[in-house]
Order: sequence, then C-alpha cells, then structure tokens
Amino acid sequence: MPPRKSKKSTRISQAPINLSTCPEEEEENATAQKTRPKVAMKVVAKDDVEAESAVIQFQRALQLSKPNKTLIRKLYTQRMELVRLTDKDQMRRAFWEPIFMSEPEGAKLAGYFLAEIGYEPFMDLLAKIVQKNNVTKTQLRGIGEALVIAYKLAEKNDQVMDMNGVEEVWRWVIDCSVIAAVPLDERFLEITKALDDADRVKFEMVLQKMLNAILPQYARCLDARARFETMNYVFRFYPLFPLLQEDREKLILDYLKDECVEIRCQATMKTMVIFESFFNIIPEDFIQHVMIEVIDSMAKDANSSVRACVYKGLRSLSQCAGAVNILEHAMRCIIVDGVNDKHEKVRLATFQLLNAVREHRFIRFWDVVEVNLLLARFEVETDEKVLEQIVRLLFRSFHPKDQTPTKIVARLERLVKDGGRNAAVNFCRHIYRLGLITIEQAVVLIKTILGLNVYGRWKKNDLGVDLSRLALDESIIDAVKNYNSENKENADSDEPEETLDDKATTPEFSRHLVLFECGVVMWKAIQKDLEPESELECQIERIVLHIFRILHEKYSDTALIGASFILGALVRTKNAAMDMQKFASQEIENFKKGDYSSENLGFLLNFIWKWEPEKLLNLVLDDLSMLSQLRGDVHKSPPKKMKKQSESPVDSLLRIPLVLSHLTTSQKISADITTNHAFYLERFFQKLSPSLPIIFDMYLSTDARVKINGQITVELFKVHLAIFEQLLATALNAGRGAPPLVNILESLRAFVDWFIASAIPRLNELLENEDPRWLDTFRIVEAVFEVQPLVLGLLKCGETLSSSKEETREVCDNLFTSLCCLYEALFNKGSPLQQLLLALTGLKNLAALHGVYDNYLLWQQFILG
Repeated sequence: MPPRKSKKSTRISQAPINLSTCPEEEEENATAQKTRPKVAMKVVAKDDVEAESAVIQFQRALQLSKPNKTLIRKLYTQRMELVRLTDKDQMRRAFWEPIFMSEPEGAKLAGYFLAEIGYEPFMDLLAKIVQKNNVTKTQLRGIGEALVIAYKLAEKNDQVMDMNGVEEVWRWVIDCSVIAAVPLDERFLEITKALDDADRVKFEMVLQKMLNAILPQYARCLDARARFETMNYVFRFYPLFPLLQEDREKLILDYLKDECVEIRCQATMKTMVIFESFFNIIPEDFIQHVMIEVIDSMAKDANSSVRACVYKGLRSLSQCAGAVNILEHAMRCIIVDGVNDKHEKVRLATFQLLNAVREHRFIRFWDVVEVNLLLARFEVETDEKVLEQIVRLLFRSFHPKDQTPTKIVARLERLVKDGGRNAAVNFCRHIYRLGLITIEQAVVLIKTILGLNVYGRWKKNDLGVDLSRLALDESIIDAVKNYNSENKENADSDEPEETLDDKATTPEFSRHLVLFECGVVMWKAIQKDLEPESELECQIERIVLHIFRILHEKYSDTALIGASFILGALVRTKNAAMDMQKFASQEIENFKKGDYSSENLGFLLNFIWKWEPEKLLNLVLDDLSMLSQLRGDVHKSPPKKMKKQSESPVDSLLRIPLVLSHLTTSQKISADITTNHAFYLERFFQKLSPSLPIIFDMYLSTDARVKINGQITVELFKVHLAIFEQLLATALNAGRGAPPLVNILESLRAFVDWFIASAIPRLNELLENEDPRWLDTFRIVEAVFEVQPLVLGLLKCGETLSSSKEETREVCDNLFTSLCCLYEALFNKGSPLQQLLLALTGLKNLAALHGVYDNYLLWQQFILG
C-alpha cells in the first residue's frame, strides 16, 4: 500500500536532503562557527556569568568524543537556564549528536528543547537523523525518551497545542516504522521502543489516539511487510489496540491464517504470549476459536517453521495457571505428530515443550504421550539437539534421585530392553556432558556397570577374580555376590539359567552387551575431564584392564571382542601401556592370519593404531611389497613345484584395501599420519602406483586363478588417490621439499597417462561386448575421476612453490594437461563409456535421494532393479 500523501509521511523520501540549518552545515563551517559571536539570548538572567557558563558547558558537551556523565548531569540540573538562553541551532544539535543522546540525562534535557525547536522543524530534522550512517540505537532510543518527556511536560503545564504537536510527531514516527524502506523502518521502530517503558496508565489514551490514526489502514493491506509491522504493534500494545474488541479478535484470527509464513509464525507465538499475560480478561470464546485454529490448522501447516512455532508458543502457556486444561488438551491432540515430525526443528520444539511441563504441578508428560513412543523416537533419533532434549526429559525416569548405583543400573537395563541399543548408548553418552550428573557419580556408575556385568551377569566359575582388588565399592561387591540369589527369586524356575558360554546370541546377552557398551561410552565422555593418572582414572582402568584380559582370553570369539578393542583404545595410563602393546602385537599376528571379524575391523585397527602404529604401517608396506610378485606373472602358468610361502600375494591384496581405507578415512588417524608418519605415505604411493596396472589386468582377466573382485579393484583405486591427496596436503602444510613432491606428481601423471592409453580403450571394449561387470567398470572410472577435484589443490601447490625450481612448475603443468586429456577421453562423444557415465551419473543422484548409494549392495540392487 502506498504511504499517506502528507507532508510528514514523505519527509524520509525527499531528495536531496536539505540540511541548511542542521549540524552538518555547522561542521562544514567549523572555523566560522567558532569565531561567530553568540546569538542574543531570549532573556538575560540576573547572574549573567553563571548563565553564560552553563551555555558554554553545553556547547562543550555537544563536542564530546566520549561520554561524560558528570557534565551532562550537571547540565540537566540547569535545564531551565539552558532552555531560556540556548539558541535553536544548538538545541537541534543536541538531537544530532549520538554521544549526548545516549545518556539518559541528555535525552531528558533534549525533551525540554522540543517545544522551543518546533514540531514541524523537528520532524524534518528527525528524517535526516535516521538517514545518517553513524546513527546508533541508543541515540534513537534517546530521541524516543525525549518525545515522552516533551509530552509529559506539555500535559503537566496544560499546553494543549504542545500535546497535539507531540502526538503528531508520534503518529508520523509510527507511520514511518510501518511503511518506510529498510533499514529506515527499523530505525523508526527503535524510537517507538520508548513507549514500552512509558507509564501505560497515564499514556493509555495517547497510545490509543496515535495507533487509531495510523494502524487500521495498514492492518489488511497488500504489502506483507506493512502487515507484519502492523501485527507487531497489535500484539505489542495489546489490549490497548484501539479497534473494538470484536474487530481486534477477528484481526488476530486473520493473522493466524495469513498467506505470509513469517506472519503466521509470529502471530502463533505472540498470541500464546498474550494469552499468558491477559488470560483472565480475554473472552473464552476467542480463546476457544484460536486454539481450534492452532490445533486443527497451524499444527498441520505445510511449512515446518509454522509447525515449530506452535510448540514454541504453547511453551509460553506452561507458566499460566489458568491455562492448564487448555494446554493439556492441546498437547494431547498434537504432541504425537510433533514427536514423529520429519523436520528436526519441529521435533526439537516438541521436546522443549515436554521439558517445560516436566516438573509441572498438574501436567505429567507421561499422561500426555506414551513413554513407549518417546523411547521409540529415542532409538531412531539422529539429531544431537533433539537427543539432548530427550535425555533431559527421561533422565529422572532412568536415573532416579537418591538411589543406589545398582538400582540405577537396573533402570538402565530396562531402558535397553524397552528402548533399544541406540537409546541406552545415547542416554549414557549425554547425561554427563549435559551436567546432569557429576564426574564422581559417573565414575561410580561406570564401575557398577562394568563390574556388575562382567562379574555378575557374565559369571563363570573359573574367573578366579578377587573383587576386593579391583577398587569396587562394597555395594557393588555385595550386588555381584547376591546376584545369583536375587536372580533365582525373580526368574522363572522352569527356564534353565543361561551363562555367557551357553548362548552368546540370546536377547539377555545382547542387552548385557549393550549395557557394557554404555559403560564404555560414559567412560569416553568423562575422559577429557579426568586428570591423567588421577585416582578416579586409575580406579576405572584397574577394572578395565582385568576385563580386557578376561575378554581376550575367554570370549575372543564373541561379539564382546569389539567392545574390548574400544576399551583398549581408551586406556591411557603408563602402567597399562606395556600390556596393551603386547595385546596389540598379538592382534597384528592374528590379523595376518585372517583371524578377524569384519564387524569389529574398525575397532581392531583403532586399537592397534593406539599402541603399535609403526607395526601396522610396516604391515601395509610388507603387503604392498608382496604385490611386486604379481608383475609379469598374470598371464603365466604357475610352476609345477613352488616353494611354500607363509603368505600369498592374493592375501596381501585382499588386506591392503581394508587397512588403507580405514587409515585414510578415519579423521583422527589420517591427521596423525600426515603429521607424524608422512614418510610412510610416500612409500605407500611409490609401491602402489606401479601395481595398479597389474591389478587392473587381473580384474579384466578371464583366468580364474588370477582374477580378482571388481570391488577390491575399486577400493585400491580410491585408496591410491586418497594417499595422493594426503601427500599433497602434507607438502602444502609441512613445506616438504620440491624433489619428493616432483616424484609424487610424476607418478600420478604416469598413472593418468596409463589410464588414458590402456584402461579406457579396454573398458570401452568391455562395454561393447555387454560384459556383466559394467557396474564395477562405472565405479572404477568414477574413482579415477575423483582426481579432477585435486586440480585446485595442484594449482595452489604451484602457487605455493612458485619460487621453487622450474622443474616443479613444469611437472604441475604436465599433470594438469594429462587431467584435461583424461576428461576428454572419458566423455568422448559416442563412446560406450560416455553413455554409461551420463546414464549412471543421473541414476546415482537419484539413488542418493533415497539414501542407498552409500551401501554398495543396495546401490547395485537399485540399479539392476
């Protein structure tokens, strides 16, 4: 809607700005102003010396470069003399100076100047002030305070003309705050904030007159921004908004249904706020109509922000005693949808609402929503902020106050049974981090979980454990000793008692395994706050070391071995280092023999890296060296008699992608290698690069004796490029010399040239013959094509080494040329490879939307139908 065609409403849009009498002209003529004689005073005071001294001090206050509260307070005590003796130009300058108006006494003093300046000239001045680049919020608020003071003075002295003049200024300011352009509207709105601090009882009629003159014409205009600002005034000055009660209620309902998303969001929350503040005076039928709209429409809005604002608004009602029934009914209607909403911010607002009524006197969250539903959401939730709210909500349910550690563990067992693994692990991971328990309580709980599970639930007659030597509390020892008798009382006598050796796959065992993981996760959470070698840490590690030995000696063929690797990687005391290194060396030998589980491979490699990183890296080097035996033997028949070897190159070939993929993808290990073991990266690259052509020949071979899996080939190509990327990062960050970098770049260029000359033609031939390995072919090409993003890194490398030898820059240029040729060869028009890339790239993007591309098997099923 266009602004009102009046002189006042168009002041801020007039151009050019006329500052003929504003302080900017005085600044341009500073020299003349200093030498110009003082304007004649209105009334000559008896004590001329003191009066002139106040005026001089006022002029000095207008030129301050930093606040001087003492001076401005002193001037305020002499306000009557300043009003009589100061000329209008100096009065106008008081409003112009940010430092003067930022002081409360300065704003009050300026309020006495307003009637002397005149209201029409003041609005012209204010239009120029808000357009200044250096205008501040405190200055604008000070101007608002000055307007409030001016009105109070006029009302006190019964000056009707002055009262009308101030009201006209306020109407113009409110008008501009609604229709002015950004950011001028925000500046005018800052001025109106002085009305919030004004005496509402004395200022009520004035506010109604000002709002009645401006806001109704913008309440339902076509401009969404004007409607939004008008809505803010409606809720801000409720119930002083001047419309009749019926019109005001209809207007609020219209805002709840507005087509603008931001208006619906703010209207939803602010309506709940005014319900909280004025619940006893708002008509019941209006409250009923609003809540019906909120429950039936707003909570099911297509926009997630509107749905989230519904739960945020209802949170305001939790503090209103009269709205208990309304709030409880609304929560029963919409809380289930909020818990299961697909957007994280809606679920976050839902659980924040549940936490707001967690300690409510009359509303119980378990009466509003079933706890089983909360546990089901807890099990599948992935957003960290939502998880934190769920943990806060369920904390006292599964960690009762003033209960023994054994009873708390019993509650955690119930959480594992009813909620699931993820729910229990996330609960134990967050309770300390959120400050719900102290570190001492966490240590006792960890000792209870580990001790009670291993020495109680997983009981064996041959453990030979002296519980008194493991720093366990007496309550834990008693619980372990009495567990058998308690278990017999609660268990069904017809069912035989199960131990860990009887069935390692029973639900009972799975629950105890999850509880054991909870203790490990909680220990990891508190480690950063435990002082190394402290008594608390030693108490935990004393139990952990004994458990670690038991798990390796007795249960190495069960799922517990993965948890033992996690325990071993967390140990950090010096007393345990020698034992851990011995276990790590043993696991390396077992790994060489293929004695490992794919599910626990990541935990195993993390454990070995913690205690024997050099041995693990040397193992990879030995495996890469074994690949050299493959060269020249791909198309040859094996001899009749071969010397028996402890390990074949094929075993090494299967092991290399497993280890190197983990070392290059693990962020912590990758950073450690780049910082402390960069030498091995160079060796890996030098040994793997010449072997890739041989591996590719084995992949395409029809001889079953040398043929290898396509997925292994893909992983080796990916690992090769990942090592190159780490080498490049090492060269850029650590400033390695040019000769090693030149060798690496030359090796990569040779690999790219080989792929262009030999691999691409053979892959095209394979596709033309309709070979069933087309999907692996696509993945190999995709892995090689990952080298293209490294071009930016190469260019940066060339800039970094611009002062190095000419040889380095030449190698970078040659590699860049080879990469361009690779791109051209892959997308050669009409080739089978180009058609495959274009088709499967689109399908890959589609599969990514369904979240199946990360899993190779699911991706293959998706492609093959």
